Amino acid sequence: MSSTILKAKDIENAKQIITNDLEETIRFLNRCGGFNSRNNKEKNKFDEYMKIAQGKGKSLVELKQDLLLGKKKFQKGMQILLEITESNEAQNFFERNIRALNLLTESVIECWDFYSSDTKEFLRKFALDAAEFNRGSKNILINGEEWKIIEEVVKQHEKALQRFINSVTGAIDWKNCKTDLGRKLFKIKEKIILSGEPLLTSAEFDQYLEEETENN
Repeated sequence: MSSTILKAKDIENAKQIITNDLEETIRFLNRCGGFNSRNNKEKNKFDEYMKIAQGKGKSLVELKQDLLLGKKKFQKGMQILLEITESNEAQNFFERNIRALNLLTESVIECWDFYSSDTKEFLRKFALDAAEFNRGSKNILINGEEWKIIEEVVKQHEKALQRFINSVTGAIDWKNCKTDLGRKLFKIKEKIILSGEPLLTSAEFDQYLEEETENN
């Protein structure tokens, strides 16, 4: 097993693809937010984004701010993962991975509704790699004595990996949130996602990925 979740080449590609994805959405909102004369395709897309904003209880300006912040968090998280590929220190490895995964999780939660199908496909594959990585993470760069020293940080690392997996497999469809009660229920689901406890069993997760692949 590799000591990193992704290879350096995959990290660089992901940074470019997903950053471009979010920047395209921000440009679209800037272009369409200030006037009413839009073609049908753009109008339908813009209306869908407005439903997402309403579902979250936010204005269009706040939504764009979330996207900008989500983009920065994603870039920072992937940059940390890229730097980890050059490190061989176990303690540093786990702590930096935790920071990177937490940033990626926060970005996915904020931005999932705006990702393209290609970006969502990449994140599902990344979540699968993370799940496999999670199962074997205790064996990475650790001997018996080292494990006694860093056991707690390894447990935190497993939680961080699971939160990222949850953010992808449990992605919230905010455009279908139309009431205050619905918003409260979605917020509860968000807390469950961030708990670090599995939303799906391994078999359910594999089935989820198989179905998503078939649907896309």
